[in-house]
Amino acid sequence: PELVEPQLAQVMRGAMEPPRRVQISDPILSLWARVNWIIPKTNEQQRNFFSLIIPRLDAYYTPDQLSAMTDPAKRADVEKTQEANHYLADRLGEVLKENPDLHQRIVLTDYFPEKFTNPLQELFWLPNVEWILTFGADDKPIASTPKTAALQQTAKTVAFQQPTPPQQVQPDPILTVKDRALQLYLDALRPNADPKAQAVAIRMANQTALRTNPEVIRALVELEKTEKTQELKSIIANVLKQSNEFLPNLKVELKKEHHPSVAFDAAGEPALTKSQTDDILYFRDYVLPELTRQKRSDQQACMGCHGLPGRVPSLYLHAPDKFGFMPVADVLSNYRTLQQRVNLTDIERSKLLRKPLNIQDGKEDGHQGGRRYAPGDPGYLILRHWVETQTEVQKPTH
Repeated sequence: PELVEPQLAQVMRGAMEPPRRVQISDPILSLWARVNWIIPKTNEQQRNFFSLIIPRLDAYYTPDQLSAMTDPAKRADVEKTQEANHYLADRLGEVLKENPDLHQRIVLTDYFPEKFTNPLQELFWLPNVEWILTFGADDKPIASTPKTAALQQTAKTVAFQQPTPPQQVQPDPILTVKDRALQLYLDALRPNADPKAQAVAIRMANQTALRTNPEVIRALVELEKTEKTQELKSIIANVLKQSNEFLPNLKVELKKEHHPSVAFDAAGEPALTKSQTDDILYFRDYVLPELTRQKRSDQQACMGCHGLPGRVPSLYLHAPDKFGFMPVADVLSNYRTLQQRVNLTDIERSKLLRKPLNIQDGKEDGHQGGRRYAPGDPGYLILRHWVETQTEVQKPTH
């Protein structure tokens, strides 16, 4: 806190002086979004820290309340403060969203509102819905060695053989927070929602945790009927395509390429196995977003180089649009391109595993982009899991 407090004071000064924000507050907020935070260990220390960077935002005046103010000087002062609070809600919400070090349990249990009372609170928390929904969830399976798999199985067996006495199960408060976060997002998708919040929600909609939620899809189907802004309407249409039309369109593309790993039925239609279907959906939902994610250290993503034509001729990938959408043909093309970087006879020698770690020896050059991951990084484990499935999904069928 003693380091953050003077920086926060500078952020607050910038909030109150819009012309000077670029010089005064924006650099600090950009730093906070990408720095490696050392989070305190005790709850009291964590509260001292998070109470500084998570604004209360409980003072808000509606347009009608502002219009009713008869004192022009007071109204101007209130409007200035409210505009500053809008800036803080927007930028500090982005800091919390972007920096995974800040995604702590105490943020959800102690700071996520029981009830949203004004648009500023919604503006702060809405961009954070995706990480809240996936907090603590094992929804991104990672590879395990035979040893760890055996240990996990042993633990399950012991647990089965030694049943514990029945006890009352306490509900996990995080699940309640996730329900409220999802409801916040769904409320923003209602046709009569605040237009600014609605635009934010629509632009988030292609995030995996949201696009794969049936309630979100139903809300987008209804919103598509009334949305007038062409860009937002296009985003909704693309998200619905990913949800409802991806597999049928994938079969069309598979039929064109006739890959040796894909079986065909008597009618000449592609017949993917369940593991093959799951694999390409995992690639779409986790591998591609990871390749698009900017690293905190340099604000660069894998796609920043490999997604630019001619930048890395040895490995070009189709880049998604700025909202994460990619046509099925491009997804499949990227899928096949990266499959070729997997060594099926010696997984550990796969370029897709070695290049991001910048491994080099006398026979192999390093990675021009430098070291992008450490071996235990969550993003690297996503890549490793996908690589380790390839010996099964790439078995020739003919």
